Amino acid sequence: KLTQVLESNNQNLDAKINKLTQVLESTNQNIDTKISTMNQKLVAQDKMRRLEWALQNIDLVENFHYNADGTYYFAHQLIAGCLISFRQNRGYYLPVNADYCQETDACKKKQFKKE
Repeated sequence: KLTQVLESNNQNLDAKINKLTQVLESTNQNIDTKISTMNQKLVAQDKMRRLEWALQNIDLVENFHYNADGTYYFAHQLIAGCLISFRQNRGYYLPVNADYCQETDACKKKQFKKE
């Protein structure tokens, strides 16, 4: 009779251990999912923080000019457009046939378009 009681207690204990193991595994999966979601949010926030820094410090870029369709632009306008598009999770099409214009007298005499 004692053997039956012990065996019954062992079965009950095994069932409780199995149930507890299932609960812990489920909890671990939920925690892993939440951590993954938090990591994704942190990565996105870090990306936005870096893009905002770049936009605020765009004047640190050595300026050059470019010619697109006969109109001369400052490079920071192109860079700002790219950064704003990246901030909105979009791409940016670079101007077709844009020519680099160095800081020369001929380039300085051109009329620049400010956007």
